[in-house]
Amino acid sequence: MVRGLLSRAGMTKSIASLLLLAPSVALLVESAGCACTLVLVYSGTETTLVIAQDAASLDGAGVRACLDDDCVTADLVTQGGAIFCDGERSSPPFIQCFGEERAEGLSLQVSLLIPDGAAEDGDFYEFSVTAPGNPGEVLAEREGAVEYETSEPNGTFCGTVSNAKL
Repeated sequence: MVRGLLSRAGMTKSIASLLLLAPSVALLVESAGCACTLVLVYSGTETTLVIAQDAASLDGAGVRACLDDDCVTADLVTQGGAIFCDGERSSPPFIQCFGEERAEGLSLQVSLLIPDGAAEDGDFYEFSVTAPGNPGEVLAEREGAVEYETSEPNGTFCGTVSNAKL
């Protein structure tokens, strides 16, 4: 009988201890990745192209970006102080760019954003800007293979993106 009481008392203490620990366990689970942000971030590669011309003369220039043999294009808009690419953006791949005028000319940061899961180390990228009205005249270009860095911008266990700089 005494043995039975001790066993029940020990069990009661164990259950009480577990109940006290339960909130701590729940907090650990929540902090281990259940709280994700909803920031839309794509994988891809970015580069900076410098064009030795003023922005106004480049309105309507062609911007082209390729991942291996898959290329997308956009038009450069340089009106009203804004410098950006105007192209299709419904789903990747697409070009995103912005620029600023500097003493050496227009500095244009161009990104080719690709579907998540499509990035592989060694991917070959090509970026170019062509003259307005003359797609055969290349004003700036850069190409090369990249190595990606992977990050979790929305929190741990909330999805990864892979980005590189060329």
